[in-house]
Amino acid sequence: VEEPPPPPPPPAPPASPEVTEFITVQGDKIMEGNKEFRSWSVNIVGYALTHTPEDKVIRCLDHLKDIGCRMIRFLHLDGEIGADRSWPTWFDNSSTFVYSEPILKKLDFWVAECGKRGIRIWLTFQHRRIMWPTDGPETPFGTIAIWDQLFSPRPGGIFQGEINDLVFLDDALERMLIGHANYLMSRVNTRNGKLWKDDPTIAICTNLNEKSGGRLAKGYWPGDPSPGSTYKTAWFQKWNAFNAGKNLKGTKQQLNWFFADLDYNFHKRVIAAHKANGMKCLFNTSATFGDSGMYTLPGQFAGDVM
Repeated sequence: VEEPPPPPPPPAPPASPEVTEFITVQGDKIMEGNKEFRSWSVNIVGYALTHTPEDKVIRCLDHLKDIGCRMIRFLHLDGEIGADRSWPTWFDNSSTFVYSEPILKKLDFWVAECGKRGIRIWLTFQHRRIMWPTDGPETPFGTIAIWDQLFSPRPGGIFQGEINDLVFLDDALERMLIGHANYLMSRVNTRNGKLWKDDPTIAICTNLNEKSGGRLAKGYWPGDPSPGSTYKTAWFQKWNAFNAGKNLKGTKQQLNWFFADLDYNFHKRVIAAHKANGMKCLFNTSATFGDSGMYTLPGQFAGDVM
């Protein structure tokens, strides 16, 4: 009598969705191992990141996983805080050189829970960091040479003390951005024990959100209406240095060359510093928005991802 065939093996348990490797750029594709990484994503900002109860965070992330979201952008964690500084940020209320441990622990929770569900994070380092009058001009990153201009009248709804585009004009402000990113990415996550920079859940980082050196010139060209700011002095110093030795006449058309050079080299320096500090994520430099012109495209190519 023929023996009956053995029963089929039980089905394999579903593969864990947990994030285990960094995404990379290969040619014109973003890759996850040997497969192309494709995703749609959502923005979750400021107060939603810092004040949503953990049970609601879990329900939100489970729903996003179920409908196929594989990327969340974290931003506005230093800004849109208003003149009264009421918006919660990752800085303490006493200084932008003192970090809020309760807020960073909230972010630890988001990162750990996203990673368990195969959801990656696109993190923005600087958006609208507003310095306190007691933060400078002497800082751990050197003297801010344009400190008085940070607190001068500012155009376009920019708050006094807000770094914004002035980061392109001052070496100490550039070092501050690098130091800020290094502080965050060297953090040990209190939920999963991983360094942020070693966790492939944090897949993409942006240096600056909605910032371009081109905005600095608004109202500063002869004949343009003046916004009443005094930081044109620092801007013209960079502009004159760019023109020196190039036999340029400083025409308005040649501003495009200057802005492309300013944006591109800024991001190249900052990204090189991030990589020297051990960051393994991809870098995005599309820091332009709305009124920024096409001259910013070379600056975007300074990073891994547009």
